[in-house]
Amino acid sequence: TYGLQVLQHLGGKWVDIDHFPRVVMCDFEIRQLQNIQTYSLQCVLSVNLFIEKVFAIAWFWLFLLAVASIVNFFMWCYHIFFSTHRESFIHKYLIILGIKESRDEMVLFKKFVHNYLRNDGVFLLRSVGNNSSEIIVMDLIKELWTNFRNENQKKSPTEGEPTKEKSAESQT
Repeated sequence: TYGLQVLQHLGGKWVDIDHFPRVVMCDFEIRQLQNIQTYSLQCVLSVNLFIEKVFAIAWFWLFLLAVASIVNFFMWCYHIFFSTHRESFIHKYLIILGIKESRDEMVLFKKFVHNYLRNDGVFLLRSVGNNSSEIIVMDLIKELWTNFRNENQKKSPTEGEPTKEKSAESQT
């Protein structure tokens, strides 16, 4: 509410706000001839003039940061939960790495993004990219893609069945 009060009075005269009073009543006692006399006078709190302006700037700065954080949160949610953004993020790096865009590769790519990396893997790669460099993310995606393709090549064409070679190895 403080910031709204400041906004209402922004172009005009700076109105006294209850949070930072400029003028207050000061009570003090003076002893004269064995009598204590109490006086009440108006006192100006000059430091409150300065503190009020500093607090207004701090309030608007925190408000701006809160708005930016909320917008950033919704942008992250948008990028994380919509699969097209996840796919385009990974696809961009695979193109740089020179991965062919054949039909089989695209089917494998969708499995890679949706089943292998999933939401949390893409989120982690985005976070690494934001906090380090694109080269590190590219190396990570290259290694993950290579591991995924190697695992997929060991499987037979039917979903999830091991090849005869793999079955023979597991029996020995």
